[in-house]
Amino acid sequence: TQNTVKIELAEPEKKPFTLVAFGDIQDGIKHFSDVVSALNQETDPEFLLLLGDLTQTSTPSQFDAVRSAFDTIKIPTYLTPGNHDVIRDSYYQDNFGRASYSFTYRGSRFTAVDSSSGTLDTKVWEWLESWLTLGKDQQHIVYSHIPAIEATGIRSGQWSSRREAHHFASRAADANVDLLLFGHLHSFKELKIAGIQTYISGGGGAIPETWDGINRHYLRILLDPTTQAVTTTVVRVD
Repeated sequence: TQNTVKIELAEPEKKPFTLVAFGDIQDGIKHFSDVVSALNQETDPEFLLLLGDLTQTSTPSQFDAVRSAFDTIKIPTYLTPGNHDVIRDSYYQDNFGRASYSFTYRGSRFTAVDSSSGTLDTKVWEWLESWLTLGKDQQHIVYSHIPAIEATGIRSGQWSSRREAHHFASRAADANVDLLLFGHLHSFKELKIAGIQTYISGGGGAIPETWDGINRHYLRILLDPTTQAVTTTVVRVD
């Protein structure tokens, strides 16, 4: 006889929880131990969202250095690639797997979309549409590397097509997305895109833009999946 065993994992209890997020390590990996030390002093984050640009030129040795650093971080890490991570072949996917994906945790949905080329691939758009539908009645956090829209206009820091960027913003607003997170700019910016609270955090150590008064940092984000409230604090490493 043959027996079938079905195993189902229970969804964690729906209650407030904390995560941390930032992007843009690049050549800052040489001094990244300070960032790791700060992260490891945090007592309650459930996981880290890494918003792209882990490496400078996506060489195998640079990915090895990043993997070694991640081994010292005590909390789980979810990633999406940046433009610096896709310069060479498939090294990012070989090391970290899918670049676009969606999952739920304690009743909140998290969706990563790969914007490392300054646009979204047609297949990613198909996935995103399905994930937006799934997350419409949940607290929904969407994260990517290059900001769809970057308000200051100081540098080339947004998607290649304004039409695509505004379509993304419109679809995210229609689907009741609660929070957008981006990296790419080596600084901290707070803005709203289509009425959605948005943060840009490139505080991992890549060529810090210290002229605007902030150097290495990360975001500490408290989420309440029941009320869909979002509370964000900037934690400075330097």
